[in-house]
Amino acid sequence: MRVLELCLIPRAVLLGLGLFAAQAAWGQSVGATFGEVVRLGYTASDVILDESRECLYLVNTNANRVDIYSYRDKGLVGWIPVGNTPLAAALSPDNAWLYVANNMSATLSVIDAGTRGVVQTVSLPARPEGVAVGSDGRVLITTQGTGVGSSQNTLLIFDRTQQLSFQVQPVQVPPPAPTPTPLPAVMAGRPITTFRGKLLPTPGRDFIVGMTVFNNFNNTYLFVYQVASGTVLKT
Repeated sequence: MRVLELCLIPRAVLLGLGLFAAQAAWGQSVGATFGEVVRLGYTASDVILDESRECLYLVNTNANRVDIYSYRDKGLVGWIPVGNTPLAAALSPDNAWLYVANNMSATLSVIDAGTRGVVQTVSLPARPEGVAVGSDGRVLITTQGTGVGSSQNTLLIFDRTQQLSFQVQPVQVPPPAPTPTPLPAVMAGRPITTFRGKLLPTPGRDFIVGMTVFNNFNNTYLFVYQVASGTVLKT
C-alpha cells in the first residue's frame, strides 16, 4: 500500500528552510526530519493549506472525496464527497471557496469552505486535471481537451458570479513555439512518466503558470496565463 506522509512544520522552522535548502543543494547529506510525520494510509493527489481554519484539504482520488486534516487537532476531522476521480483542488484568495476538479465525471465541485458542503457541481466540456484561482476570484481549469491533435477546450475559465450559461468559457491558446530540431536521440528502455496537467499561481495570483497535456497525452505545452486580461501570454 502506498502511504502519504505529511510533514507538519512549525512556522518558526520555516524561516530557516531557505538556508537549509541552499545547504542541501551543495550536496550535504541530511538525515534529520523536520516537523511531525503523519501516516494517512493513501496517497493524496493534491494537498491544499487553509491557514484560516488550521487545516489541510487532502484530495482522495480513490474515495472520490476531499479529506479534512486539522493540524491543530492532529487528525482527520471530516470529509467532503465530490465527483468521480478528483485530481486537484484550489482555494479562493478569501478562503471562502474550495474548487475540486473531478476528472472522470468532467465536473468542477464548488465547496463552501465554511460549511464544508458542495453548493454547485459544474459540468465541463472536457475532463479537468488542474485548477487554480486568480486574484480576481475566477477559476482557471486545465483539461485533457476535446479536439484531436489540437488544444481545443484545454483551458477553461469558471466565473461563479456570472449567469449559469456563461459561467464556463474557453480560453484561447496561441500556437506553441516550434519544437527544436534535431531532438536528442531517445535511448532504449528510457522510463516514461505520464503526468497530469498542473497549475501554479504566482504569489500575488496575477499570473498562473501551467502545464497541460492533451491529444491522449501525446502533446504537452507550458504556458503563462494573465489573470487581469484572461488570456494566455505565451506557450
